[in-house]
Amino acid sequence: MWWFPRSMTGRVLGGAWLLAAFIIATVYKSNLKAMIIIPKVNLPFTNLEEMIEQDKIPYMLMGGSLVYDIFKHAEKDSLFGRGWEGHSAAIWKYLDGLNKVLNEGYALIVDQNTVKNILHTTFSQTSSCPLWLTQDPIMSYRLSIGFPKASPLKSRVDRVIRRLLEHGLADYWLQQELINSTSCLIPPGSEAPEQRSLQLQDLYGVFSLYLAGTALSLLVFLQEVLVAKLSRRRLRHEQSQAVKSVTFDQPNFDSN
Repeated sequence: MWWFPRSMTGRVLGGAWLLAAFIIATVYKSNLKAMIIIPKVNLPFTNLEEMIEQDKIPYMLMGGSLVYDIFKHAEKDSLFGRGWEGHSAAIWKYLDGLNKVLNEGYALIVDQNTVKNILHTTFSQTSSCPLWLTQDPIMSYRLSIGFPKASPLKSRVDRVIRRLLEHGLADYWLQQELINSTSCLIPPGSEAPEQRSLQLQDLYGVFSLYLAGTALSLLVFLQEVLVAKLSRRRLRHEQSQAVKSVTFDQPNFDSN
């Protein structure tokens, strides 16, 4: 660069200044990127067909459930039949299945409300989302309340349930009970970036550079003081030697 100093001292100081500016800019840019960049997450599958076709993650069925019976009695060439042929295990206890999912890397086909309850409980206790729920449903079915034949309660309960469904209260109450599960239903990689101001620890690199520069400047200053002191001492010594030489060599003249 044409404007760069030509002397060695100027080049050293200029190079140190450029290096310091580069480090400060790099530290700031890295901290800024860390706050706004969202990592890309590749999901192994997003629906039942993709889960059956892949072989990286084994999947289980909940024994005794409606899904288990449908898969078991489905035709072999159908999607559910191929799902039955490809399942790795069937679990009959809810906690056993949850343990395999969390600790052994299994996938579990289970109803949506059960998964939401797990997500709600886990997020409430740990503020983390260890499970992922696929967005595409496999099947839908209704939950009903059973009554004996000719029971007078059926017509009365039907009116109450119909009113709750028409006013949306059933869905609202369910959502309120599982409110924390919504934090875990966002597709991985699409979370909103965490906006925050730079903290003190984000600038530790800059402070370290400043302290190192201050220490180096102090060493240079002490070195200059020492060199100047030695130079003055050597100069005084040379001057005293010159005076002695002049005094010794001065000729003597006799007066008449």
